Order: sequence, then C-alpha cells, then structure tokens
Amino acid sequence: MRRKLLVVASVFVALAILILMIDLQLSPPSRVEMGFHGFTNSGPRLVALFGISNHPNLTVSLHSVSRFNTNMPTPDATPLGTWAWSRWESWGITSAVNVKTTNEPLRVVFEFQERAVGLRRIAERVKEFYGKLTGNEREFFTGSKFLVTNETSILPRRTDK
Repeated sequence: MRRKLLVVASVFVALAILILMIDLQLSPPSRVEMGFHGFTNSGPRLVALFGISNHPNLTVSLHSVSRFNTNMPTPDATPLGTWAWSRWESWGITSAVNVKTTNEPLRVVFEFQERAVGLRRIAERVKEFYGKLTGNEREFFTGSKFLVTNETSILPRRTDK
C-alpha cells in the first residue's frame, strides 16, 4: 500500500513539475512599446494621449504624473494627472491621462501587471473557465509588476519675424 501511494505521489509531483515548466516556457517576458501622441481636450479637461503599439497580455494603470525635471514626485504634492480611460484599437491600446497643464513636459509613469505563472496561473485559469460557465467572466493579472515611463512634450513657441 505504501509503495502504491509513493508511486502515485511521485507521478503527481512529476506532472506538476512538467506543467510548471511548460507554463514558464509559454510565457515570455512582456515587452511594451509606448509613445506619446499629443494633447487634446475632453470637455473642460486637458488630456494626454498615449499609445501602446502592441497588444500586451497585461493590465495597465497610471502610477504617477510629475514634472519632467523632478526625479520623484513628492508625497504631499498635488497630482499633476489622473487616469481617464483606455481603449483597445486594431493596432494596440490608446490610453488617456487627464493632466493639469500642457505648458510644460510631464513625466508619466504607467504600471503594468502580468499574469501569474506556474501553479498559481493554473488555478487562475480554472477560475476564469468557471467564470465563463457561470456568466461571471473575469481575467486574473496577479503576476509581476513593472513600470514604464514616458514623457509628454510641448512644441516650442514660434516667433514670427
């Protein structure tokens, strides 16, 4: 009886390791290509538009908006921007950030989060499948996080002679 239990446990561990290795090989590190498109107005608000030119399997949120010439935003400073919206396009994702000013360059930091890998991802896939069956669809992004910094730019004012 002990020998059968040991064989079953060994097979289970071997399968778990195999699944873990396959899952790690199928999820290459994420690569995000992002650019600043320009400013626009959305009603009374000023909006900075950014494009993510590939369809990363990630979540995206706004981490911070600060003046370009500062290294770190001060905790007591008024935020210079807030998240507005994000929309999938045929070429990628358009993300909009409400900004306080368009008269100076701003450092905009986005936070991305990947899907989990390994055994945790397997459990999340089961939850996602169950959600599809029950009509409560959702996706899980509980893996590693990373930041991508981009800057807004302003055009120099033209001086006509």
